Amino acid sequence: MDTEILFTKLEFNRGEFPEDILAEAVDQHGAIIPLLLEELRLAAADPEALSNKGGSYIRHIHAMYILAQFREAAAFPLLVDFVSTPGEIVMELTGDVGTEDLGRMLASLCHGDLGPIRRLIEDPEVNEWVRSAALDALVDLYAEGQLNRENIIDYLKELFLFKAERKPRYIWSAMVNTACDLYPEELIEEIQRAYAEGLVNPGDVGFDDVKRTLEGVKEKRLEDTRRYRKGLIGHVIDEIGWWACFQDTNDEDFSNREPYEVDDDFWSTPVQTVVRRGAKIGRNDPCPCGSGRKYKKCCISKDGRLH
Repeated sequence: MDTEILFTKLEFNRGEFPEDILAEAVDQHGAIIPLLLEELRLAAADPEALSNKGGSYIRHIHAMYILAQFREAAAFPLLVDFVSTPGEIVMELTGDVGTEDLGRMLASLCHGDLGPIRRLIEDPEVNEWVRSAALDALVDLYAEGQLNRENIIDYLKELFLFKAERKPRYIWSAMVNTACDLYPEELIEEIQRAYAEGLVNPGDVGFDDVKRTLEGVKEKRLEDTRRYRKGLIGHVIDEIGWWACFQDTNDEDFSNREPYEVDDDFWSTPVQTVVRRGAKIGRNDPCPCGSGRKYKKCCISKDGRLH
């Protein structure tokens, strides 16, 4: 298939998983990667224009996964520019990709260049979920054997002491969670001070959770972190083929957007979609069902919000 046509077919979620299209895009990666880089550049340059394409526009998401799959170094600064956009628009454009896989993407694309990741973490104008994802990238790099635990702990100490703004924001909860992933024995005084100053929301992670982590065996905790991380981004079909977001696109009218005909059997593997309604529930917010557990530990999968 012509690369330009293939690139066009990646634009919208039309109700079913486009496995054949993605497989061909991967096969033609040498030709399509420049187009995907341009997609990401345009997303970074004008996220509002991307938003105006409608909720079913998905090519920027495909671009992020394919470029991460191929460890395309040129995509790293473009991705960082895109997710650095202040406000909520990045999360509106990426949904749960931003909370679940953005860290893995940053880890997959950085090739040891940690400066942009640190700038994301430290910039108070960057969306809190993006900052959290950047912290996740450090843990992913540790799990992959590309970063030493001690180096991350030293950096976390700098964040706790003077690099993070001393205001109650989610970044503090993310810092505590990251410290717990790496066993926070060297950081307990800084963490305790953060709770005492009201910087950490106990509803996200309580100080008792930190103490319980320290009651465990250090090597067991670190082994669990290495074992249960999802790893760097793999084949795009394996990464997104199971998503619940490739159906129920009846609110979109593609009649004026189709520059080509779609064969009846062109698409494959239908997957149930999820359309968010009402206010967004944070993954670490109390579950609205009233169980007392965090949303990510309770009804998130029932609501279909894995992605």
